[in-house]
Amino acid sequence: MTYYTSPAHDLQYFINTSPQTNVRENQREDLLQVYYQSFAKTLKDLNHNTFPTFDDLLEEIRKREMFGFMTAVFVLPIVLMEEQSSEGSGIDGLVDPQVAQDMTRIMFSGKRYTEAMKCILRRCDQLKLFDLFTIYRVVISYRGENGKDDKAQCIVKHMENSGASKVLIGDNNVYKKEVEMLKNIMPRLSELAGGTVFAPKFYYTVDLEDAKIVAMEDLGTNHKMVDRKLLLDFDHCEVVLKKLGQIHGASMVLAEENPSTMDLFTSGLITGSVENPGLAQAALNGNFPMLCETVKTWPGFEEISEKLEKLKPRIWAMFYEYAQMKNEKYRVLNHGDFWINNFLFKYDEKTGKPIHCIPIDLQFSYYTSPAHDLQYFLNSSPKLEVRENYREKLLRIYYEAFRETLENVKHKNIPTFDDLLEEMRKREIYGFFTMANVLPVVLMERQSDKGSGLDGLTNEESAKDMIKIMFTGKRYTESCKRSLKCL
Repeated sequence: MTYYTSPAHDLQYFINTSPQTNVRENQREDLLQVYYQSFAKTLKDLNHNTFPTFDDLLEEIRKREMFGFMTAVFVLPIVLMEEQSSEGSGIDGLVDPQVAQDMTRIMFSGKRYTEAMKCILRRCDQLKLFDLFTIYRVVISYRGENGKDDKAQCIVKHMENSGASKVLIGDNNVYKKEVEMLKNIMPRLSELAGGTVFAPKFYYTVDLEDAKIVAMEDLGTNHKMVDRKLLLDFDHCEVVLKKLGQIHGASMVLAEENPSTMDLFTSGLITGSVENPGLAQAALNGNFPMLCETVKTWPGFEEISEKLEKLKPRIWAMFYEYAQMKNEKYRVLNHGDFWINNFLFKYDEKTGKPIHCIPIDLQFSYYTSPAHDLQYFLNSSPKLEVRENYREKLLRIYYEAFRETLENVKHKNIPTFDDLLEEMRKREIYGFFTMANVLPVVLMERQSDKGSGLDGLTNEESAKDMIKIMFTGKRYTESCKRSLKCL
């Protein structure tokens, strides 16, 4: 296992697995000082001219905090395991699914591990290790050439290149995607669609080793976000899907004009494989088992419950298989995270009805079947009565905007509405993924008093409570029951 890399590799591994909890909590820097003094003395005794400072060491430790967290998750439970499973033990036990499940339960429910992990999670939270990005509204006061004082404002999105966000920056290319979408793709799509605004204006970006920063137009003065818990009525859905049809249509033209513009957008939210799980599975792995357990308690759903139980061992294999599908009849550039929280609406001042919307958060854009965005949206964002009674009408609204966009640029071989329906049918599994993993978040009726957000989901105790709240809420139960009847 010897590895030539940063000294923080060994130090994070050791500190997060081997000291007593009170030592790890109260004497962490003392231990690092002991290590550093020995390190520096060795180099000095060998007449080494220059060597790293203690601050250099602390920087290395900071950059590799995620490795420390991973060690606490995967190694510390074994170290603190208080009893062996009666089903088996060791490597032989871990390769047997039944034994491994019992061993895992023992490891993660032990009193000593729980105490140690609570301390580690609090520290990780203080370091903002689990924060994906931070949004700031920046107001700039300045004096113009005419001598008058004035103000301007913009939105600044800040992403630390560490923790969970580092995985997104590396594996999902979220920073590169968002910058490319704002700076180049969306302005070109707007031109192709006759000037229709598709995104906030791009202002500036800073690409640092430890952080990524994007500055863009602030649309908050005349656009509003809808409360996710209210969901979208038909009027809002109509505005959203017209805009999506225009974006998809224009992107189809752009992809044919310049195919290389799509090279960056080869993956969406679901990345990885069964053998090498991605961030989506790491964050959502507890959702489907909880859905299965919840459905078991519903009278009249016994047959559906059996179907779900049979899916449980291979559900992520099915999701990964979906992510790798290449049988689309036609492709467009999808938004990739097309749900209620990612739209800003403008309203008619007299009627109060929505007249325009702009999608935001473009970091998961994905060049694939148009059904990707449509399944995600239809299974997460419309009100239940809209989803049930107007599904085909909404698809036709989307399709007409898509077709008109292509006709306006004299595009040949426009896909038919039947082609769209075929794409929707082939990607129903992604609609199910959305219903099982996104809709519970949308309809969550209250927060857990043990934690919330991504920080809460990384804490075992609060995560269980949050998932329970999500899947047992009245609104999600009603919506899910109707959706599952279609299985």
